[in-house]
Amino acid sequence: MQEIQTFFGAVTISGTVLAALNCFLGFKLQKLWIVLYGAMLGATLGAAILPEETAKWIMICVALVIGVLFGALAFKLYKLGVFLFCLALASLLVCRFVPLTGWALAGVCLVAGILLGLLAIRFTRDVLIISTAIQGGFVLADSFCNYTGVLNWDYGEILLLIVGVVLTFAGVAVQYKTTKPL
Repeated sequence: MQEIQTFFGAVTISGTVLAALNCFLGFKLQKLWIVLYGAMLGATLGAAILPEETAKWIMICVALVIGVLFGALAFKLYKLGVFLFCLALASLLVCRFVPLTGWALAGVCLVAGILLGLLAIRFTRDVLIISTAIQGGFVLADSFCNYTGVLNWDYGEILLLIVGVVLTFAGVAVQYKTTKPL
């Protein structure tokens, strides 16, 4: 049981650090994020295309190879990478805040992701700054509220929203201040 708590503690801390980086440095780290999202998408697809009875080591190797290929492809085809990155960001946000399940949730995630991805192709800097600040700000707020137990309070969800909005505006301000237009 102690190992599980240690594991989830490490995951929470690393997720919080990544959220902070995304909130305040998302645009500067965009190529890293794009490669990572491309690699994760490729690895997921690589594992999903194999039959269930495939040996685990083969599944891992195929997932790694396709993940590396998708990561490299996302880096080379920058606009496609931006589109996929924004598709993933929008889907994560929708999953967190839209109270749907099943195919309805999948459909809303897909539509939101496609819309944000298309916007990002046209207005890359602005969309990436705003979307990474929103995602990072709300994940940071969620981590803070969970860690402090604020969500158990009567108005915990409202406080989560306030903290998320404040962190989002701070992230947008920092990113616009520290980056140059494309």
